[in-house]
Amino acid sequence: MSGVSVNCACGSVKVEVLNETSCVFSAVCHCSDCRSITGSPFFWGNGWPMDQIKVTGETVSHSYIKNVRHSCAKCGSFMYEPCPDFGITMLPASRLEKPTPPMMHVYVKSAVYQLPDDGIPRFDEMPPPPG
Repeated sequence: MSGVSVNCACGSVKVEVLNETSCVFSAVCHCSDCRSITGSPFFWGNGWPMDQIKVTGETVSHSYIKNVRHSCAKCGSFMYEPCPDFGITMLPASRLEKPTPPMMHVYVKSAVYQLPDDGIPRFDEMPPPPG
């Protein structure tokens, strides 16, 4: 086990990454859906291949457009979001002990707060999946 995991606020749900070196995507998202689910002006997520994620505990799912987000059934903490178009599962980077730094900003045209220029590429929407 890698030691990379996210726990909910009450401890009922744990999401573990089976191979921490396989983080393949990290982005700051400014879309209205991410702002809504997090209650903040943006969401910073780290993504791993879907087969590298192990979830224990009871979650509930919430669908927004084509995104399905999973939260703890007891305390409501947002836990993860599978992104099948990209073959990854996103975890809240700010809750990881050693998050992968952001590789890009996405949905910048929807931003309610512009972060200072950090030299990271910015996209008005989501760039297309690789391949």
